[in-house]
Amino acid sequence: MNAIADTLKIPHSEDAEQSVLGALLMDNSAIDRMGELEEAAFFSAAHRLIYSAIRTHAAAGKSWDVITVAEMLEAHGKLNDVGGLPYLGSLAQNVPSSANIGRYAEIVRDHATRRNMMAAAAELAELASKPIDVAEAMDRVQSRLLAITEGAKADEPRSIGAIIDEHLNTLDCRMSDERHGITTGLPNLDASLNGGWRRGQVIVLAARPNMGKTALALHSALEAAREGYSVLFLSMEMVASELADRAIAAHGRINLGKLLTAQMDDAEWSGVTAATSKLHELPLHVLDRPGLNFFQVASFARRHKRKHGLDVLVVDYLQLMVGNPDDKRHAQIEEITRNLKTLAKQLNIAVLLLSQLSRKTEDARRPKLSHLRDSGSIEQDADVVLFIHREEVDDPETRWKNYADIYIAKIRQGAIGRIGATYIGEHVRFEDHAGMLPNWDEKVRPRPRGFD
Repeated sequence: MNAIADTLKIPHSEDAEQSVLGALLMDNSAIDRMGELEEAAFFSAAHRLIYSAIRTHAAAGKSWDVITVAEMLEAHGKLNDVGGLPYLGSLAQNVPSSANIGRYAEIVRDHATRRNMMAAAAELAELASKPIDVAEAMDRVQSRLLAITEGAKADEPRSIGAIIDEHLNTLDCRMSDERHGITTGLPNLDASLNGGWRRGQVIVLAARPNMGKTALALHSALEAAREGYSVLFLSMEMVASELADRAIAAHGRINLGKLLTAQMDDAEWSGVTAATSKLHELPLHVLDRPGLNFFQVASFARRHKRKHGLDVLVVDYLQLMVGNPDDKRHAQIEEITRNLKTLAKQLNIAVLLLSQLSRKTEDARRPKLSHLRDSGSIEQDADVVLFIHREEVDDPETRWKNYADIYIAKIRQGAIGRIGATYIGEHVRFEDHAGMLPNWDEKVRPRPRGFD
């Protein structure tokens, strides 16, 4: 029995786990140098508890040490489970330096991946012994292995240039701060916001589906990058290739429909070439991954700030982020928005946070702060709240086609108000609106189609 146990020894490294925790207890900044590391990667239950306490402090923007971590564990009745204060102290004392935390964390991740592989192998053996459909069994195994592969990848944001280079192959296949603020990409909006996005602020851009949240956020990101600002775009809904399509269409003023089908003439293909050449040099990086939690968002932002500098962080979008599963959804949202505000101040960046509106706005031309979905903390923690409304989404026969209202519903240092913008759908881009703004009080709005 012992020989079998030795042969099937579960992969783990006590020393590596202790070294990671010791480095973190000794040097708070080491957490930004170790890459992604989930609690489940630790084999020891005690180590998972300690790491969870450290992450809780980090997510809240608080510093930590042996004493504060011990206090948190004690408050939850877990201090004795980890060996008490003496064990925590020994972790910090037995690590000579935090310089190698990246390597320690890599060892922990590698062993966790091996454990997952063993579990998958056991699952495969069990499935093979059951009288179930072979195709179903293979599908389950492939899904399990894919999850392991995704978990083992060290995701890093990629430059828009690298994404465009890769995306050109897709196009081929289809054919066969010293300034006052960071530009929003709309001069009228810049003026209303006293210069544009501000560092240290959380700007909430909210709307119902199909109103253009992502289009306006990407337009703003591209224009800020054109002016030399470093932008990180975290997309939890659209994949990088879809954003590449939109970036090429918007930047090159190319019809998105033609781009998607590659039905373009020579002049339009020349426009694609010119657009990709300009996009290639922009300091805009994109990471597409669903279901990010705040800790992951903060880790990506801090690493990007250190490697490339960072001026604007775009998060698309709030309701797709995940929180503590033990909390109710409104409490999760409250924690996320509060921590994003802290992150904006700590890194001295502007955070552009996209958000859904509740269905209460289906009959409202003027969205209200009360329409923000899931939690009042969105309104509370945001420095600026912007709403987008396009009349033609609800009334295709409106004479205000290609027009968008942008409502400034909240601004800590400025006046609330409304500006008009032109939405060029075929290019997926916004521009300033010239001329009169519509008066929505002129007549009763027709009932939107599809809601009878």
